[in-house]
Amino acid sequence: MAPENYVTAVQAAELLGRGIRIVAKLCQDGRLTGAEKVGNAWLIPRASVLNYQPGKRGVKPGTQTKKAKLAAERAAILERAALDGEIQKAVDAFTVQATEDEVHAVVETKAEEE
Repeated sequence: MAPENYVTAVQAAELLGRGIRIVAKLCQDGRLTGAEKVGNAWLIPRASVLNYQPGKRGVKPGTQTKKAKLAAERAAILERAALDGEIQKAVDAFTVQATEDEVHAVVETKAEEE
């Protein structure tokens, strides 16, 4: 018999309208917080069962989080690439300016020599 604040997997299955194996899997995956395995039975906090929110069907837990992380990483890479492109443009512009200044200096030196 489970303590007052806990329910068994069978009771949780009845409360959730799910099968016992589904409830056991939810417990194993940590989706029913505070669930503890005692021998072969699961003891699950009643509040955890009552507050359970199922995820989207066909989407494994954490998949959306992984996709969001990948999207953020891609955005950061693209931002860095854009920044690198801007830096390269600035370096190229500086190099062109420096080259023009050097050409003017050489021309002025040659003009002074003549």
